[in-house]
Amino acid sequence: MKVRTALAAAVLLLLGGNAPAAQPPDTTPYYWQVPGAGERELRAAGFGVEHGVDGAVQVVGDQRVADRLTALGYRPGRVDTVYKPGHLHHQEAGR
Repeated sequence: MKVRTALAAAVLLLLGGNAPAAQPPDTTPYYWQVPGAGERELRAAGFGVEHGVDGAVQVVGDQRVADRLTALGYRPGRVDTVYKPGHLHHQEAGR
């Protein structure tokens, strides 16, 4: 009886039960607004820095960049995507 119970438990573990599938990381490049950060300190830390319409400091990158900013104590907020759906990229525009 103990062997059957152990086998049943092993089968459930192997089948995964109700475990959700792992999501791939979001590699979409975004503009991240970084309140309280200075351009010079962000560049020194290796981030690509831009300025928003209102002059706010923004960093360009994917979710991993936002995670790095958070690890440094900042609270990045996603502003916009770098690439817009339906728009040609610079490389494709000349074709």
